[in-house]
Amino acid sequence: GSGTYVARKVVHHETSNLTGLAEVLSKQGKEVVSQVLAFEVMPAPPAIASLLRINIDERIYFSRRVRYVDGKPLMLEDSYMPVKLFRNLS
Repeated sequence: GSGTYVARKVVHHETSNLTGLAEVLSKQGKEVVSQVLAFEVMPAPPAIASLLRINIDERIYFSRRVRYVDGKPLMLEDSYMPVKLFRNLS
């Protein structure tokens, strides 16, 4: 009905150094909140195992979270980490 429009950019994030998103946005005066939707240990599917350079079915952590900036959802983030590297992650 209303056509196509481009939303105004509300976040500026330089990728030239290894600074976390939350730290960058906090320095810009923004409130960053993460909501964990899922956290589990599972066998690595073939595609994920390949990307992580681990064996297929090796145990990995899977987490899914929503990142909010100033109360508005910014991103849905999936993370995969080998259990052998992060033994006590919760």
